[in-house]
Amino acid sequence: MFVDCIRNKKTPPSTGIDGRVSVLMGYAAIKSAKENRPVKMTEVGG
Repeated sequence: MFVDCIRNKKTPPSTGIDGRVSVLMGYAAIKSAKENRPVKMTEVGG
């Protein structure tokens, strides 16, 4: 899909910010599991 957007000069359906948020959510989930507590996004860079 991304390559198709590049080749056809289309806007990708998701942005870099969308990807960053997904990664940060994963980091927060891992930290939460390790520490057995809720973790705010701001604690992992959000």
